[in-house]
Amino acid sequence: MKSRIPSEAAIQAEMEQCGIDRLPAIRRLQQRAFLLTRQREARRADLDAALKASAKRQQAALRFITGYLQAKGYSPSFEEIGAAVGLLSKHSVQRLLNELEDSGAIRRIMGKRRAIEVVEHVKLPRAPDGAPLYFVPVGGAPC
Repeated sequence: MKSRIPSEAAIQAEMEQCGIDRLPAIRRLQQRAFLLTRQREARRADLDAALKASAKRQQAALRFITGYLQAKGYSPSFEEIGAAVGLLSKHSVQRLLNELEDSGAIRRIMGKRRAIEVVEHVKLPRAPDGAPLYFVPVGGAPC
């Protein structure tokens, strides 16, 4: 069976036939490799920033759930969690809770509403009277 990968000599012959000088072609390949490397680095930086934002949001949600449980004795609803951490859809809250559950920070009972148990200990900010501040706005912005 004949190999489909052309040899160096075949590539050189085809380049000469088409009037392509080898040096500019190599430069173009090097430039393309450089651009691809830069794009990869930019995507990696974007991904790192997204992961950091996700981790902050997870911590905010965990802090909110912990404080809510301490203040009211039962778990917050998806709408309340979304409002606390700045998520607009229930699906986003579901995904956030799935990430927290996968990391082992919370435990949920499927099929039950408001059934979230915090497994990981979280320090909560306290009011001057010692009550937990369970609503901590994202970014520290006042509500």
